[in-house]
Amino acid sequence: MAMPPRRGTRTRLRRVGKMVRDLRSAAGKTSEEAAARLKCSQPKISRMENGEVGMKLAELEALLGYYQATDQQRHQILRAWEESRQKSLWSRYADALTEKFRSFVELEADARLIQAVDILLVPGLLQTERYTRALHAAAKHFPTSISANRAVEARKVRQQRLTNDNPVQLHTIVDESALRRVVGGREVMREQLYKLLDLGKRSNIVIQILPFGAGAYATMHGAFTILSFTDPEDPTTVYREHLGGGSWVEDQAEVHQYTRTFEDLRDAALGAPESADLIRRIAADLDAE
Repeated sequence: MAMPPRRGTRTRLRRVGKMVRDLRSAAGKTSEEAAARLKCSQPKISRMENGEVGMKLAELEALLGYYQATDQQRHQILRAWEESRQKSLWSRYADALTEKFRSFVELEADARLIQAVDILLVPGLLQTERYTRALHAAAKHFPTSISANRAVEARKVRQQRLTNDNPVQLHTIVDESALRRVVGGREVMREQLYKLLDLGKRSNIVIQILPFGAGAYATMHGAFTILSFTDPEDPTTVYREHLGGGSWVEDQAEVHQYTRTFEDLRDAALGAPESADLIRRIAADLDAE
């Protein structure tokens, strides 16, 4: 199997967006003024600066002129823009990942640290093939265009980052309900639980369980993932996944709120050894049935 794709399109778009946003700030221009210059909406400027959508060359040239970019700045930004137009290797999984989720996967592939909170499901990077297939089988109506076989293949490629020569650091907090929900039947769930125990032994993976006894906590309504990067040019970001595909949190003040929330949940959850004990007990219950 090929090594996981690196330097995703989403990462490169964010680089271009940040460079243009910094240039706008230095020029003392607002996003509303930039929108007026391009005769577009202010939200479109925000999406371009956040790397959610790409810029056309004419749009970029107009902004560079408006912000009075120096020759050096123009060269650097145009070079980054050219790189952003290169197709990501993840584009070959268009039949396996929705467009929004592919955007997440591209950033995930470049992250140095992944901090994830999951409420109802075992985190995707830790799922067994049969568990993943059971989830796809249950989603009969949405999304209809995704190939289950290809989605499983894409997930396997993503999971290589946990075990390659330079593995990503993963810290995940999982609600106890995700362990007790029998996805795919007892045999499939038992296999999944033992997989968690095996992966939890790796030095780059921390698995903590939020037990029922912890009571109410923030974000019970939905899962989120914090992605942090080695390069300071790539700011930390948050992805909130939902049925419609997911959404991004780019504002650093909001990102900080999610980071603090993750820290609170980390403190409320069982430690890694105690979490492994709970997983082992739940697996034993399945063995006994």
